[in-house]
Amino acid sequence: MRRIKGAKPSPALLVAVVALVAALGGGAVAGVAVTALNKKEKKQVTKISKKQANRQIKRKEPGLDVNSAVRAETAKDADNAVNAQNAATAANAGDADKLDGLDASSLIRVAGDSSEDLEDGGVFDTLSADITAPRSGFLHIVGSVDLENFSVGDTLKCELRLAGASVSGSVREIDLDGDLTDDNDVNTQEVCATNAVVAVGAGVHTVDLNLIGLVATTDVDAVALNVLFVPFGDTGD
Repeated sequence: MRRIKGAKPSPALLVAVVALVAALGGGAVAGVAVTALNKKEKKQVTKISKKQANRQIKRKEPGLDVNSAVRAETAKDADNAVNAQNAATAANAGDADKLDGLDASSLIRVAGDSSEDLEDGGVFDTLSADITAPRSGFLHIVGSVDLENFSVGDTLKCELRLAGASVSGSVREIDLDGDLTDDNDVNTQEVCATNAVVAVGAGVHTVDLNLIGLVATTDVDAVALNVLFVPFGDTGD
């Protein structure tokens, strides 16, 4: 009786399988060009690689296989996971709705006030804005006021205040020369602008833009105050 002999695997197929097994086991074998395998051999290598991969996965993570690697019930990193430490999409994820442990509402807060329809004649005193800091961080404050005087000179200052106290380094001084008979030095309009960065704790903070030394003949055309809260530690970390 004649024995039926099956086709022997090609040397390229044998080398490919050996390289695959060695790679899964942590070894290294010189690679074989894919073009060295025919269509049937490629299918065989794929089948063998899937079996070997599943063996490695089940050894470390029982219950998982190659087909469930993209989606997993529990995973540290996965495209989709029911529970995941890091996941593009997750039903329950540690930081899915937070950034570095902060809620979206804790990242940035903005407050401010402005006016362009003020009465003439030194009536402006203070522009205020309240801002709520959800945690410790910094207030970035910017204030400006447009001033005019067409009759007399006026030397005045603008400053920022936090909780009624002057913010260090925020005082600015300007000079208005409203004497139109003096052609050498006529300066009837100026913008007093100031800014500061202040460390604050959690809570509601009142920020003011004040004018100091405003005379009755100086007109305030426009004033603006903007406050931005940024959540960092008191040292900027």
